[in-house]
Amino acid sequence: MSIDISGSAINSFLSEERLELLNDIDRFRQHGLENLPQIVVCGDTSSGKSSVLEALLGVPFPVDSTICTRFATAIALRYTSLEGVTGEASITPSPKATESHRARVQSFHHRIESLESIPAIMQEAKGLMGVGDDCGISEDVLDLRLHGRNLPNLTLVDLPGLIHASKNTEDIGRVQRLVEQYFKQENSIILTIVSSENPIDSQGILTFSRKFDTTGNRSIGVITKPDLLSRPDKARLLPTILELAENRNSAFKFRRPWHIVRCLNDDERQKGNGRAVLERELLGRQPWDQFPRSQRGIQSLRSRLCEYLQEHIGQVLPELADSLQKKVSSIKSSLEELGPPRATSADRMQYLIRISKRYDQLVNDALDGTYTDPFFNGENSQNRLRAITMGLADDFEDTMRTRGHAYEISEKLFFFQSKQPTQPQWITQVDALNKIGKLVESHRGPELPFLFNPRIVGEFFKEQSANWPLLVSAYTAQVCQVVRVFIRKVVKSVSPSDGKTADLLLRHIFDDAVHKRQEDLDNKVQELITPLRGPFFFSTKRRLQASLKIIEGQDENEPTRALQVQQKTTVTNAVSSEHDNRLKLLQFSRAFYNVALENFIDNVVVLGVESCLLSKVGEMFSPETIAGMDDRMLQLLGGESPDTSAERDDLQAQLTKLKASLKACRRHISQFGLGFAKLSENFQETKLSSGTVIESRKMAIPSSQPTEQWKLFFPPPQTKQSAPSAMRADVFGNPDQLKQITPTKLEEGGPGVSAPFQSSKKLSGSQYLLPEVGGTPSSTGDVQDFSVKVGELNAPKKQS
Repeated sequence: MSIDISGSAINSFLSEERLELLNDIDRFRQHGLENLPQIVVCGDTSSGKSSVLEALLGVPFPVDSTICTRFATAIALRYTSLEGVTGEASITPSPKATESHRARVQSFHHRIESLESIPAIMQEAKGLMGVGDDCGISEDVLDLRLHGRNLPNLTLVDLPGLIHASKNTEDIGRVQRLVEQYFKQENSIILTIVSSENPIDSQGILTFSRKFDTTGNRSIGVITKPDLLSRPDKARLLPTILELAENRNSAFKFRRPWHIVRCLNDDERQKGNGRAVLERELLGRQPWDQFPRSQRGIQSLRSRLCEYLQEHIGQVLPELADSLQKKVSSIKSSLEELGPPRATSADRMQYLIRISKRYDQLVNDALDGTYTDPFFNGENSQNRLRAITMGLADDFEDTMRTRGHAYEISEKLFFFQSKQPTQPQWITQVDALNKIGKLVESHRGPELPFLFNPRIVGEFFKEQSANWPLLVSAYTAQVCQVVRVFIRKVVKSVSPSDGKTADLLLRHIFDDAVHKRQEDLDNKVQELITPLRGPFFFSTKRRLQASLKIIEGQDENEPTRALQVQQKTTVTNAVSSEHDNRLKLLQFSRAFYNVALENFIDNVVVLGVESCLLSKVGEMFSPETIAGMDDRMLQLLGGESPDTSAERDDLQAQLTKLKASLKACRRHISQFGLGFAKLSENFQETKLSSGTVIESRKMAIPSSQPTEQWKLFFPPPQTKQSAPSAMRADVFGNPDQLKQITPTKLEEGGPGVSAPFQSSKKLSGSQYLLPEVGGTPSSTGDVQDFSVKVGELNAPKKQS
């Protein structure tokens, strides 16, 4: 059953020109437009809040002067494309509610059968919340939601009145928390209700409004009960009320004009008096008749609220357009990730080739050290393969130099010896010479006395380099693990986000490929080690001589005490010659070890890790690899599941809707006169020298310094016979410069600005277009008629 709203004033908030906008907003809400406007009605206790809300909507509210509002009531009007109006009521529990209280109030659900049933629903909700007519305040919120084709997208909230004294001091805090909760929301238009029967300094709502709306941009002041000022005991309040209504009170000055309304008291309501008639009679007399009609009466307030609501929607539309554009881009990326449908083997091959090209790009960048792609930046810095493998190569070199040799020859005494298998054993030079001596004896051939077998150098090298296989195996294992992790990250990055393709590629392509390359690397390392275990050793003369010279220099600079003692105890030349031979053999062995170490490190890194593994990473998944796959493998890796097909269809449908919404949003932005600009302030009245009042938007212009600039366009003076000429502009860096502008400053004989502009806060932001004020000149050159449009000059309306 549809709710009859014909007797209410709800339809007054919906004009024909906004019908299309509201229809689209209903669609926009599906895409994140949650910042819909809400009007928050608040004042001190018994200030007439509920009466104002009842008059605005024409919906009955409990407005007995002896009963104050005990809880917040949110009336949500939502436009839908369905015929008729439906409604439901529920309670949103306070965040501080106990579990039992929460369960009790959340069970409250009522279907709204008619507007007349709302007072009974409110009375029942009040009892369920646990408050009475004369005591208690609840932080629960009664939600009344109406849906229909003839409803605006609007929420009105009736808050409890501010309490300054109460038997229950907790009630004071509860009301303040409720007011703060709604006032600090940026989408709240604060309808500040001030009663004429009390001094304004004692009405805390004014202080609250300024606290949460310091600039007065969101506040609309409403003065109620002006009829009471005719009473002798209230006449003294008239001057301060008039000052407030004229927006001359410096402490409580709002940017928007104040409104004066008259609602019914209890006696008038019981007698059935007409509110509109009484209001019109009162506001048509002094001192209220001095105010413009736009500030007098509920109808004017309702009309102005409609303008403010449309203005609010206009301000959030650019943000919505940005959000829609981002969603469009995101869905396009998802569709690109999925690729076109893959019904044939050729489709699947193209799908895999697209992935492989992206894979190849990231691999090449990683190996070239080109880290500009987002894949390598931020938290993904661990994806920089070349940087990591170069670091491992440095560590490998350091390890080989410090732990690659089996013996560390030194004269220092070390009482602690490491028992790790790859740690060098510390020995003295005398011990080393003794080892050489034993090798000479065990490898003696037919050579003459005082000569030695050259194989001894190789044998000592084999013993000294015994740690190399273990150290190089640990290094290559680390590199292979790094490559595995890198490949997994790359494949997951270039594959669709569902992870299915990535898992299939890793399992059926890369696991085998990495294992094969690791085997090649191990074989290459073994190939590099095997010659060093054979009978043949080689080094160029120059490198060996240079290394030997370094070793001899070290021995000369650091003669050992043991050697000196041994030389002092020498009694025959034979013993000296034998010692010289062992020392020379030891020096040759050390020199050859250093040469071989340099060659081995280079060969492992270049011929092993680089040639067998890193340079092959890109080939693991190349277009050539894919071209060699049979139909079964193409179906396995590139086939499309029903879920993927459904996902693509769903994304395509979302994209179509989003594009339509974005198009509609941009159309409404243009209709609002926003163009590509974003308003920093709302309309402001400006009077030209001709006496015509126009509206001019104030815009922010970014510059090298974060200061505010204003730009106004004025047409030059023209004669009746001349055609309208191009607009010209004057730019002022400070709004104060606009306060006193003479016609000569703009153009000789042209129109000037006589009314002062209001200064505003400093603004900065993106580049914006600015408003152009176009007009039609009269025969005297004065501009008689103006219109405002962002980004273009309107056609003349009439020419005298």
